[in-house]
Amino acid sequence: MSNSGRWFRLDNAAKIFPSVISPRRTTLFRVSARMYEPVNLDMLKQALEKTYERFPYYRVRMKTGFFWYYFEECQEIPEIEADSRYPCVWYKNQNPQRFPLRVRVFDRQIAVEMFHSLTDGTGATEFLKTLISLYFNIRYGVQTPPNEGVLLPGDEWLEEEAEDSFSKHYNSSIPKSALPPKAFHVPGKLAEPGVYYITTATIPMAQLKDTAKKLGVTVTVLLTALYFWTFYLIQKTSDKKDKNPIIIQIPVNLRKILDSSSMKNFFLLVFPSIDSRLGEYSFEEILNYVKYYFKLEINKKSILQQIKRNVSSEKNIFARLTPLFIKNIILSKVYESWGDMRATSSLSNMGLIKLPEEIEKYIERFDFYPPPNPTMKVCCTAVAFKDKVNISFGRSIEETTVEKTFFAMLKQYSMNIFVETNYKYEEHKGVML
Repeated sequence: MSNSGRWFRLDNAAKIFPSVISPRRTTLFRVSARMYEPVNLDMLKQALEKTYERFPYYRVRMKTGFFWYYFEECQEIPEIEADSRYPCVWYKNQNPQRFPLRVRVFDRQIAVEMFHSLTDGTGATEFLKTLISLYFNIRYGVQTPPNEGVLLPGDEWLEEEAEDSFSKHYNSSIPKSALPPKAFHVPGKLAEPGVYYITTATIPMAQLKDTAKKLGVTVTVLLTALYFWTFYLIQKTSDKKDKNPIIIQIPVNLRKILDSSSMKNFFLLVFPSIDSRLGEYSFEEILNYVKYYFKLEINKKSILQQIKRNVSSEKNIFARLTPLFIKNIILSKVYESWGDMRATSSLSNMGLIKLPEEIEKYIERFDFYPPPNPTMKVCCTAVAFKDKVNISFGRSIEETTVEKTFFAMLKQYSMNIFVETNYKYEEHKGVML
């Protein structure tokens, strides 16, 4: 079909991803919702067409320019796919740069997987919320009340939603932030390309909140400290000589901090770290460190420094005038040296997903999966809905040490954990721990 001709720039955070994509590093992440009843595919297709009307900047194909990649709006909508055993991977004859968004269905589940050049977890979640709201309208006649946190086709989309908010908040007069050092990485045998293991633990939200309250911290601080402790125990017992600092990469949603309506990427990473070469750590010490690190580092001044560092390289005249095929080579090498090597793992907490009561009653849960990462090997995400929190581990290695160690820590705080995994697809029923 013919294109509309409208095109969109890639935001500052997005520009690196097309150059580093590979069968192991797909840069695909997933947000999904599980219903109480099986999904009606024909009705979902109708809802998807209407959803794209509200998000024209997601109805795109990636194009190759002379200097940069860009997105071009198109009339074509990719077919809804049947889900498969391994999420967030590309299969033969699929081109991630053709359609950077795909919708997958299995039984009661609707999943949206997005190429990270298109948006971040917040943008993907807003797209999914609109999709399921329209689906329930078609299937059950449910009307979504206005101003209830769901973007609907009747609402005019704002130009700010498609903006690069990084460039908007770039300030050339402030100093850049420093890069973290090379990090410790958990040992393990990489799985075959296309194999991606997911383990999800469902925990009562009240138990997690009560534990955090007793310790005097937020849920995010508690999860981060537990994740640090997991890698600290692994590093102490590992035969490997990797004694580099343990660095957890934490994405921070910038929309509220910098008052942005962008539906493109608008997040930055903070890098709390502990260094076992300095001596022994207790869990309480790590917990207090994380608590005060977040207070000191997640603020407007520190964030603007990071934006300065990231955007200034894009504005460099040499970078702007270098042809794309050379950029791809350079960016790939830079990413290997300065990207994931600077973090042990990532932990992304989506927080609580809220929908109008009229819609929530049809939905059992939400899940959030990180993209595969062959360097960090294991990454973690969390999302809350109603009275449950789902913590998911995406793993590119065969060993299950990270998840097991983390879950053992949760059990020490007397939390009830229900675990599901795709290790053995025919036994995808979950177990209680």
